[in-house]
Amino acid sequence: MSEYEDLARRVAALEAELAEAKRTLEASKPKEPFVPKPIPKPDWTEGMSMSGPAHETYHRSDKSPRTEVRPQCICTQSLL
Repeated sequence: MSEYEDLARRVAALEAELAEAKRTLEASKPKEPFVPKPIPKPDWTEGMSMSGPAHETYHRSDKSPRTEVRPQCICTQSLL
């Protein structure tokens, strides 16, 4: 056997060993970790309502700048 054939045989054996090691490594990898789904916070004001005069008074009394826009309020613009 020539030196070239000997090296080719050793390289082929090492490549086979490497492929087997990769398969073993892939098989031993842990599955994706458990990530719980976020639980939505309850809307405690869902379904609540107030009369027209109370609603108008509520909006007129709260003049802080951070509460001028009320996307959660389903009132008419005439009350503001």
